[in-house]
Amino acid sequence: MDVYVQAQIVNLMQDLQQNLGLTYLFIAHGLHVVRHISNRIGMMYLGQFVKIAGSEELFNHPAHHYTKALIASIPWPDPSRKRELQVISGEIPSPAKPPSGCRFHTRCPAATALCRSEPPELKEIEYEHWVACHYPA
Repeated sequence: MDVYVQAQIVNLMQDLQQNLGLTYLFIAHGLHVVRHISNRIGMMYLGQFVKIAGSEELFNHPAHHYTKALIASIPWPDPSRKRELQVISGEIPSPAKPPSGCRFHTRCPAATALCRSEPPELKEIEYEHWVACHYPA
């Protein structure tokens, strides 16, 4: 779908949401669209939630290393704000056979032995801001 049609659909969804009081479960990979349309965001990695927060809170305080890396990989449309795009390095695990412990540990710059052995639980680090990480960023 081209960007113009996508923008029209997103705007229509927002109008319907506002006028009819609708709630959406919007699943997407484009964080720029997710930020535009969402009040709250649940971010997943290999089928598990790693972060749940209000849209602005998620982007302003990523806390999870995966969230932080994804936000840093978003290209800026403004050339004057040019920056180096980040790449998430490390081994990408198989979704059919995820690693033990934290599923992101094979790619996380802060991973330790604890991350490799114990899966982190979602913890509320601030009001309505949940993160599944032993060492939040």
